Amino acid sequence: MNLAWIRYNDLRSAVSNGTPFFIKKAVEGIDITWDDIVSNVNLCSEVNDQIKYLKGTFITHKVLNKKLDQIARPIRAELREVYPGSTNYTSHVYSSMTVNAETFGRHRDTADVFFLGIKGSTQFEIWDINNNVSSYTIQVGDMVFVPRGLFHNTTALTPRSGISFGIERGRIL
Repeated sequence: MNLAWIRYNDLRSAVSNGTPFFIKKAVEGIDITWDDIVSNVNLCSEVNDQIKYLKGTFITHKVLNKKLDQIARPIRAELREVYPGSTNYTSHVYSSMTVNAETFGRHRDTADVFFLGIKGSTQFEIWDINNNVSSYTIQVGDMVFVPRGLFHNTTALTPRSGISFGIERGRIL
């Protein structure tokens, strides 16, 4: 898997400046099935991992399915190397089964987030510090960077799934 995008100077600048950044086809060749996604939910359930369920959406706090982990593990390792200084690098899988699926709504996170689409389409809206909104459609292989503290909202445009990689850098909210 080519992870050169993690080292793009423009992305590093966005992370440093706290500005959103989008990369079309950051990761090529993702071939995840719904069986893989459901398997991850089941595996997390078996080890009593925290699983959140919102109407139509499952959120797992671990990546235990082998095919999902083959994507997540090298990305997490590369993020640790390129963006050091955190003791908490997370991977969560967000999967919405319908276009009417509930999400967290407009919210902000305490972590820098790199969201990678692995199935279907997700609409991301991100508000900058001046309350201007940027909109991104995330397809399979696309990545969006959401800086900590910026409000954002997601909408499932199709049944969809993505892996959210978080880098905690201290509480700011």
